[in-house]
Amino acid sequence: MPRHCRVFPVKAAKVTRSKGKDVACWDVRWRVDGWEFQRRFARPSGTSEQARTWAQGLAEGYARGWAFDPESRRFLNPAVRASDTAAELARDGEEEAGNTRPTVATTAVDYLRRRWPAWSPKSRQAAVLALKRACVHLLRAGAPEAPENLAGYLDWLLQPVRGQPPSGDGTGILAHGVPEELITGASYLSEWSLPLAEVTWEMLEGFLTRYERSERFPGRPVAASTRQRFVADVRQFVSESTIRCGLSDPWPALQRMTRGRRSQPNRVVPVDAELVLSPEEVFALAQACAEHGSWGTVVICFVLVMGFCGLRPGEAVGLRIVDLDLPDAGPGWLTVRRSPRDVTERWLDPEEDREWGPLKGKEIRDSRRAPVPTRVVAELRRHLAAFRSGAKPSSLAFLHHGERFDMDAFAREVWGPALASLFPADPDLSPDDPAQPKRSRLRRHDLRHAACSLWLASGVDLKVCQRWSGHATLSVFLDVYQGILPGREEEGVAAIDCRLAGLGTGPSL
Repeated sequence: MPRHCRVFPVKAAKVTRSKGKDVACWDVRWRVDGWEFQRRFARPSGTSEQARTWAQGLAEGYARGWAFDPESRRFLNPAVRASDTAAELARDGEEEAGNTRPTVATTAVDYLRRRWPAWSPKSRQAAVLALKRACVHLLRAGAPEAPENLAGYLDWLLQPVRGQPPSGDGTGILAHGVPEELITGASYLSEWSLPLAEVTWEMLEGFLTRYERSERFPGRPVAASTRQRFVADVRQFVSESTIRCGLSDPWPALQRMTRGRRSQPNRVVPVDAELVLSPEEVFALAQACAEHGSWGTVVICFVLVMGFCGLRPGEAVGLRIVDLDLPDAGPGWLTVRRSPRDVTERWLDPEEDREWGPLKGKEIRDSRRAPVPTRVVAELRRHLAAFRSGAKPSSLAFLHHGERFDMDAFAREVWGPALASLFPADPDLSPDDPAQPKRSRLRRHDLRHAACSLWLASGVDLKVCQRWSGHATLSVFLDVYQGILPGREEEGVAAIDCRLAGLGTGPSL
């Protein structure tokens, strides 16, 4: 029980991280009985609101006479400690009190309402999915099987309307206005949602492990980026909610116990050199898409701008005629400005474009330029003359039956048949068998790797390659393409031989 505590005002600061980029930070500093503590909240996960919440919680905890825990560096609320379990309350005849404590479900609603304005549409969608899973699986011991309408109730509780956070107030689950057909799910969650004070790192470990495998294809692990996004959403929700409730955050224990295994998937995955197409193969694949698909020659230049200009599939879909600089002779340029929205309307603010969003990791006003080789310039000029003659400069460069390219239909009707003709799969193996030829599962995104590989093999400066590709930093670009940098292995072997050649004849083995 401390005798003195002083919480200093939250201080904004800037630090330079290893990526060489200044990021916004907020420092909270406090002194308890002469011992000083500090915590930094830094972007991208930390916010000024979290820093102010932490500082306010410290001041309130001291004012209420709570005990200070040096390990977690906070004041602990004795009314919601983890030892205050539902079983102990029941023995004291206080079952009602067990339901008034913050639970995973009630804090999920409160968390979404507070964080909603600062999130991008895609972040909102991912966070709601992660919290719905947490509400379903983090339940009290002995919870019966969930009713069929629990998923529907969670949709009603957590799903937003356009531009607005969920309508629940975070103080209870049985909110007013619950549709009659969802009452059973609401009652179940109100009774069995796990109190936040009882969430342990072991529970979180099991919960996260459950979603390391694809729900659609149980035998297949989820992508590293998908898993990283899910873990980040759960971590931020648990850490911030426990801080606000005066509880000990279980996440540091989870990090200590799983650091070695869990840090591996978060690293940038290098490009597999076997999946990088040569320029000749890119042209052959574009022709195969026209001949074996059902869309015809309109898809040829769509494939070429991905395979030679380094565009992501969505960026190629959003390319407009005005974005193309195609001279009569020599190479040209294209400007990448946008990509299709991959989230539905309910995640968007009223002023946001429903159809088009910014480039990956960029603001809506950001753009980048990429070179167009002379041969591709000629193909694009023929494409515009054949398919977009007389079109307005602001219209799309690629249309199918008057509509923008539908990438699901493109994969099904064009990409799949073309791959089967050029890189057939082994009919004796299942489609998901790891022994299948790698190129039989080539992705449209892999065309972008072909372009970056061509730039590197042509001796283009690394920083220029990074700028053309749109990667955030040169270090990320090098991490992705480290396996296809030209000449490195041959140079290394030659240097080793040269060094050993001066040693003379060694002992015979």
